[in-house]
Amino acid sequence: MPWHLQPTRLTARLFSASRSFEQRDPPDVIAQVDLTADGAAYIHATMSRADGSTSPGVWRELIRKLREFGVKTVTWDHKSKIGGGDTARAWADTEAVER
Repeated sequence: MPWHLQPTRLTARLFSASRSFEQRDPPDVIAQVDLTADGAAYIHATMSRADGSTSPGVWRELIRKLREFGVKTVTWDHKSKIGGGDTARAWADTEAVER
């Protein structure tokens, strides 16, 4: 009888260019991500070395990574406020263009 293993929790860590997990450096940003079988994820227990002012682009990058992992929708809890949406909306960072 073969086993089927389904990950249900991820620890996401972001390292700056001079740091790495392999070197056991402290991460710049960390978050817990709970996964469900229906392609949803809940991001919580976040920590940032930037005094809580981590750029939105960093969080969009995490959501893009989760999308690659098969996640279709995300919800999060930050400062007692709940947010979320479709991972397809985590578009690439772009610069504004004048019309």
